[in-house]
Amino acid sequence: MTDLSYFQEPVEVLVTEEVGHMDEATFDWVVDSPAVYETQQQERKRPQQVSHSDLERIIGKNINGDKLDAKIVLQQEAVQWQWYDKYQDYLTEKLDAEEWNTANAGTFLDEDEVEYTVEPKALPVAPTRPPIITPAVWRTNNYTILRQASYGTWQEQMEMLYDDQVNGTSTFRDAIAAVKTKHAKGGV
Repeated sequence: MTDLSYFQEPVEVLVTEEVGHMDEATFDWVVDSPAVYETQQQERKRPQQVSHSDLERIIGKNINGDKLDAKIVLQQEAVQWQWYDKYQDYLTEKLDAEEWNTANAGTFLDEDEVEYTVEPKALPVAPTRPPIITPAVWRTNNYTILRQASYGTWQEQMEMLYDDQVNGTSTFRDAIAAVKTKHAKGGV
């Protein structure tokens, strides 16, 4: 069975209400039986949906650091919820196929005592759950997107190159090296 605890949260639920009466002598409330609560699991609230293209747009605006990491976490959570929805659909389809197979599949005899077979419906294939990726791993996997945004526009790069040629400096080369260090291929 697939562990779906990621999508659940504990909630305290009232089972029975408090029962009591007013003591006529002291005018105090007397509890005959206290309220009873139990903890149950329920589907937790879905977070804001952030797509991969939303992340690219945010990166294009040169938003980095903690804000980008927070959006990456939301995007990865959206991926998990998309899988969860597909998994719920899979469970429904599987149950329907199993019920149909139980009721209809098998070998039978018709009214002329001729044997015939009703093939069972194929069971659906469960969707594969994607791994939960941390912002650091996401950055490593998507370093090219981060680099492209950090390099700046082609006009800015050309201006740096021109200035380096005129002034005899290495600003462009230093900027490229800094971007490659910040957004490394092999890891953080």
